[in-house]
Amino acid sequence: MKIHICLTTVAISLLTLQAGALAGETLESVEKKIIEQWSKLKSMSAKTTMEMTMQGMSMKSDGTTEYLNDQGKEKYRMDMKMEQSFGDQKMEGSVSTISDGTFVYNLNDMMGQKMAMKQKADSLQGAPGGRQMFDNMKKNSELTLLPDEKIDGQAAYVIESKPKSPGPQPMSKSKMYFAKDSGIMIKMVGLDAEGKAIMTMNVKDVKLNPKISPDRFVFKAPEGVQVMDMTGS
Repeated sequence: MKIHICLTTVAISLLTLQAGALAGETLESVEKKIIEQWSKLKSMSAKTTMEMTMQGMSMKSDGTTEYLNDQGKEKYRMDMKMEQSFGDQKMEGSVSTISDGTFVYNLNDMMGQKMAMKQKADSLQGAPGGRQMFDNMKKNSELTLLPDEKIDGQAAYVIESKPKSPGPQPMSKSKMYFAKDSGIMIKMVGLDAEGKAIMTMNVKDVKLNPKISPDRFVFKAPEGVQVMDMTGS
C-alpha cells in the first residue's frame, strides 16, 4: 500500500510539473527560441520533398535546400524536380528559387518551356526560418502554438497557421514543425477545410554549417530567357 501511494504521488507530481512546463510555453517564447536557434546558423543544406493533391491535380517534387548567412545577409536556394498530373496528362519540370538577400529569382522549366521572374526578397518568405519567416507569416496569418511532437525522432515545436483573410483557396490552414535543436522547419502539412492533408513537405538529411560558396546564390538566367521584373522599380 505504501509503495502504491508513493508511486501515485510521484505520478501526480510529474504530471503537475509537465502541466506547469506546458503552461509556461507561449507562442512568443517558442518563436523567440526558434529565432535564437536559427540565428546561430552560418549555413545549412538539406533534402526536400513535397507532395500535393488538390482539385484534380497531383504533384510530387524532390530536391535540395541551401542557406547561407553571408556577413549578415541571408541567402537561400531551393532546386526541385517536379512531376505533375492532371487526370491522364502528366508533365515534368523543375523549379529553382534563388535569393541573394536582396532579390528572389524564380526559374520554372515545364516541358522545356522556361520562365524567370524577379521579386524583392521581402515580398516572399525570405530565408526558410528565423525572424524574417515569422515576420512575413504574421502579416497574413494567425499563428497558434500546438503541443510538441516528434518527427523522425526529432523533438519539434508545432505551430499552426491560418490566413487572416480566408478566401476560395483549397488550403485553409497549415502545421509547421520546427526542430528544437536548430530552429529549422523540418516538416509542413497543409490542410483543407475538412482537415484533410493536401500538401506535405519534409526536410531531411539536414547538415548544419556546411561549407557553401556564395556563388550558389547568384542567379544567371539561361540563354534566351527574359526575366520578368516584378520588383516595381
